[in-house]
Amino acid sequence: DMYPTIQSILHGEPYDYLQHADQDCITGIDLTSVVIPDDRVVISWNLVSSQIVKKLPAEFWALSTRDSEGKDWSLYHRLSRNRHPGLKQGKNNFYMLEYGDCTHDINPKNLCMMNMKEVRKQPAEFWALSTRDSEGKDWSLYHRHSRNKHPGLKQGPNNFYVLEYGDCTRNTNPKNLCMTNLNKEHKELFRGAVQWIKHTPLLGEGVKDSKLIKLFAEEVGWKETGEVPVVAALPQPLEPVATADESIQSDEVDEKEPTSKGFVSSVISVRNSFQELIGKRSDDPSCDDILMFMPNTLEPIAKQINGYIRAAMMATFANKALVVLDMPHDAICADEKDPKNLGLYDVLERPKEWLSRGCRVPCATTHSYADWNEIRQGMSQMVEPVEHVCSNDNGRETRVFPIGGDNVHDFFETNFNERMLQRPSPFAYDWAVRLGASEPHEAELFTQLQGEVMWDYVGVLLVRSGILLMNEDVVADVWKYFKKIKMPTPKNFDGAIDFPRGNDVLNDPAAKSFKLEHYLKHYYDNQKKACTRKQKQIYISTDDPKKAFQEVKAFGANGKLRFTVSKCLSFRFVVGLAGSARKRNSKDFTGSCAARYGDIVKDIGDYMIMRKATTFMGEIHTDLGRLARTDRLILNPKETTDFSKLVISDTKTQGNIHPGPPGW
Repeated sequence: DMYPTIQSILHGEPYDYLQHADQDCITGIDLTSVVIPDDRVVISWNLVSSQIVKKLPAEFWALSTRDSEGKDWSLYHRLSRNRHPGLKQGKNNFYMLEYGDCTHDINPKNLCMMNMKEVRKQPAEFWALSTRDSEGKDWSLYHRHSRNKHPGLKQGPNNFYVLEYGDCTRNTNPKNLCMTNLNKEHKELFRGAVQWIKHTPLLGEGVKDSKLIKLFAEEVGWKETGEVPVVAALPQPLEPVATADESIQSDEVDEKEPTSKGFVSSVISVRNSFQELIGKRSDDPSCDDILMFMPNTLEPIAKQINGYIRAAMMATFANKALVVLDMPHDAICADEKDPKNLGLYDVLERPKEWLSRGCRVPCATTHSYADWNEIRQGMSQMVEPVEHVCSNDNGRETRVFPIGGDNVHDFFETNFNERMLQRPSPFAYDWAVRLGASEPHEAELFTQLQGEVMWDYVGVLLVRSGILLMNEDVVADVWKYFKKIKMPTPKNFDGAIDFPRGNDVLNDPAAKSFKLEHYLKHYYDNQKKACTRKQKQIYISTDDPKKAFQEVKAFGANGKLRFTVSKCLSFRFVVGLAGSARKRNSKDFTGSCAARYGDIVKDIGDYMIMRKATTFMGEIHTDLGRLARTDRLILNPKETTDFSKLVISDTKTQGNIHPGPPGW
């Protein structure tokens, strides 16, 4: 609370803390502008220090609240490398901290702390769903689940009750509990409350699909009707919590930016304004927050696609629409007649509504490609991204984060990587849904994953959602190319090898250490178990066909690139012709647009073979190799509690190096 309060005092009016805060940050309240309710919950999180102090990573988290008797408590979690003997705290434990009279006892042995094992002796669930009926009366559907009955309240160990407010609570008779059993009228009222929760943009998918909401929905017999509740049905708090800031209720509130003035807007961690979220805007806010990826069209297409994958991860994590802005076609191919489109937008299948949300390039009337490129180049990946605000033709303003292929990886590593890996995380469930988790259990599982398996799970969700599907016209040209050079059908290859020997080796010298025989080792090891006279057809994808051909000959292959090991094992090699595209880069490319499109077709052809061959072999040193590995990831069809076996990768390697996040 003190940080936004001090910021407000230092800057004075009209300083807007949320406007300057990091996206998705957990922020306190500007104490100068609100009336603080007594029953609020406080979160304590050493997020920044845990990320900065790399040598001593630790988590000290707390959730603080006040009970019905006015006593304050904190649920405290300590995760550190070492125990704390003085405080009698372990490396990874939960504790209940007590305040009030307890803290007045200065005895060193008095820690005002209970181990959670003591607290868990009486496990219980006290859940409630509160709403207001059409006559303005407040009600709560209350669920009590405990080991014991509560005779004083006449409540059983596992029962539902309806709690009444208003005049009922003024009756001080001890027998008056303002409580009744759930009837038909109550069920209808609370079905409307559940319907509102299921459709409101104020709550994330984690809440909507939570155990609590499912339990109440089942109890009242709620079923999806498809009807979206109107704004007038929005439940209001039982007592005003922002009376010092009436602007939240006013139609004159500034709808262009979020506001930090008022308790309600302080606790909602969103980028869109409060008025937009509750539906007072008649037009669609889906395109108010955009990450715009600007690939370098002259770079190899696989490198552009990998950058696009990284941009998609960032956009879905930050809950932004993803839009692609390619280099102007006329600027590249101005002197050619009827040239093919070279942009990434035209190579990938489109539109991907789950990523773009149907949004177009923002502010096209006022911002050209050159304008956006200048804005992009002025940003530094070493600081938090600063979004650019511009106006569209329809009058709506859009926040745009432009990022290019040359710095998307730096921005990812600096600003997103560690946040995505953070567990536990309040953002993981909703991020999984935006990535394409189709079932609640998939998103719930995602919240538990860390490290390499988490990145592979992200890759599976992205691929399953169709991020690597290619434009049908480009695919048709690839098949024409295969037919022209008499290339076997991709699925007829027994194996495909990612075999860098040119420019790619300069980027990763470790690629030199593995010879052709290393990639074929598993065939040698299994030849007696799987003896067959059928030749193994092996495709070699390389950036230097000449060197690759020489190594195949040195391996022992004849002029037709055939090699017999034994009666159980023989090979027929096919060396790819896509090297010309990968040898070029944006600095020395001078070929025609027709030649450039030919390079794209060859590279996509290589990629299709690597993803369709029975086995893929490589050390993931190239953009195409990394794409192929990501595309071949699958979820284990067998249920397993071993997270390391959750995602299956059939890529054969010798170095066993995990490539890290998809798109690297």
